Parts: sequence; C-alpha cells; structure tokens
Amino acid sequence: MNARRTLGRETRHRADPGLAAVEFALVLPVLVILLFGMVVAGTVYVDHLRVQSAAHDGARAGALVAGQGCTTALQRIASISGATATCTTPATCPGGTSSVDLRLTETVSIPILGSRIVHLGASSEFQCLA
Repeated sequence: MNARRTLGRETRHRADPGLAAVEFALVLPVLVILLFGMVVAGTVYVDHLRVQSAAHDGARAGALVAGQGCTTALQRIASISGATATCTTPATCPGGTSSVDLRLTETVSIPILGSRIVHLGASSEFQCLA
C-alpha cells in the first residue's frame, strides 16, 4: 500500500517537468508591464504633487506681491523635463484674492506600451495682504 502511494506521488511530479517554466513564461510579461506601470504612475503622481505645490506657492506669492503669481509657479515646475506649462491669474490683488490656475502637459514613456500624453492641473487661491 505504501508503495502505491509513493509511486503515485512520483508519477504526479514527473508528469509535468516543464510546467513551472511554461507558467513563468506566461506570467512574466504581465508582471513586467505591471511593474513598469507602477513606476510610471508613481512618477506622474509626484509630478501632480509638484504642480499642486507650485500653484499654491504662486498664489501665495501673488498675494504678497501683485503680478508674481505665475512667475513663481512656473519657476517651481521648470525642472519637470519634457513638459509644457501654462499659467493664468484670473484675479489679482489688492483687496481681493490672488488666484493661480496652472496646467501642465507632459509626455510619459511607458516601456512596451509606448508614449502617452498626461494632462495635470491645479488651482490655488490666497487672500491678498493689502
């Protein structure tokens, strides 16, 4: 009886000697695409946070010195490579609010899938100190 159990186990393992390699070959491309996707999504998210921070800094600078909002915001995001930025200040000081509307368009390269265009934007508003 023990001989049959042992024999059954051995034949079960011997029946598919290359199965693990085939399964790995099928799953590997999916895992690689997921890995690249997570890295690219992370970099796009960091760029989004930088755009939000730049809009905030620009609105604050515009509240302190009239007309400085877009200049400050565009300086903050100048280091993002391959991006095109536009900035508008719909409201200006004194006595009101300083608003900055910042838009960024960048091309992101995703290995295997190619390049994609990503649009990021942020708005911020501060009370003027006049």
